[in-house]
Amino acid sequence: FGSKNGLSRYDGYSLKTYKYDDKEKNALPGENIFQITEDSLKNIWILTNQGTVRYNREKDSFDPIKLPDTNKNIIAYAACPTKEGLILITANSLYFYNSYSDEITKETKIENKHIFFHEIMMWDENTLLCSNKWNGIFLLDINTGEFRLSPLKEYDREISRILIDSKNRVWTTSYNKGIVCLNKKGETIHSYSTKN
Repeated sequence: FGSKNGLSRYDGYSLKTYKYDDKEKNALPGENIFQITEDSLKNIWILTNQGTVRYNREKDSFDPIKLPDTNKNIIAYAACPTKEGLILITANSLYFYNSYSDEITKETKIENKHIFFHEIMMWDENTLLCSNKWNGIFLLDINTGEFRLSPLKEYDREISRILIDSKNRVWTTSYNKGIVCLNKKGETIHSYSTKN
């Protein structure tokens, strides 16, 4: 689990905490953890305020993911697992990481909205659903980098979590509104709160 103070791992017996260490090449690059996710090959990815890394189970260390041309850390705010690997979103780009070839295979520049997206997930094969607590939910074309408003307008503010389930229903949790289940047209299927 991650926090603003590093990453911790519990194996059922003991707790181990990972912190940034500038003397260690394969240490955690930053202590503010944005997201932890797993790809289709069971690789664990950690997104931090100073870079994105893949956990190396054999060495109990972290392999940094670098920009192909500059060798700088990719500072991604959110990630979305795909069949091939992972999509990472930064302030101005989408990066497509292929877990099989172990490389960045594509970059798409995105409109700079100055929005820190804390969750992204596949809406359809060409579109990401991007969520930000204060700015709402957007749809992002992964090929052109262009944003458009989502049909979930009624429930797109103060979102803490969002999920698209196996039946393509969208679940949102937002401040003072409980849990809402919607179809992709934005129509409410279920709504749960302290009142029901």
